[in-house]
Amino acid sequence: MRRLQSKHYQTCQLGNNSNDGSSIPVQVQGLADVKKVSAGWAHSLAVKTDNTLWTWGDNWVGQLGNRSKISSNIPLKVGEGIQNLKQDTIITSQSVSTGQVLGEAMPLVNWENSVKKNLIL
Repeated sequence: MRRLQSKHYQTCQLGNNSNDGSSIPVQVQGLADVKKVSAGWAHSLAVKTDNTLWTWGDNWVGQLGNRSKISSNIPLKVGEGIQNLKQDTIITSQSVSTGQVLGEAMPLVNWENSVKKNLIL
C-alpha cells in the first residue's frame, strides 16, 4: 500500500518533507510497507507491516504523540510505549488534536492535547 496525500500543506500533513501544497497526491516520504492509515484535521497516523506506529503533520498541542509540540512534515515513529500492534489494530486521528490506537489484548491508547494531561507516548 502506498500512502498518498494532497492539500493541507500549511500544517506539514503531506508528509513529503515540504511545506508546499500539491494539487495532486504525493507519496509520503520514507514511509513504506504501510498497512493502515488515518488522517485527522491536520495530522496523520500510519501502522506499518512491522506493527510500528508513525505520525506526521501539525503538532501544536502534542497530537503526534511524541512528547513534543513541534510539527513534522515527515513521518516520525511514535515512542516505545506502543509495540507489537496486532493485526486487527484500529487507529484513528480524530478532530484537531487526538490520536488513538486500539488493538486485541491491548487497552485503548489515547493521546491528545497535552494541556489536558492525557497519555502521551
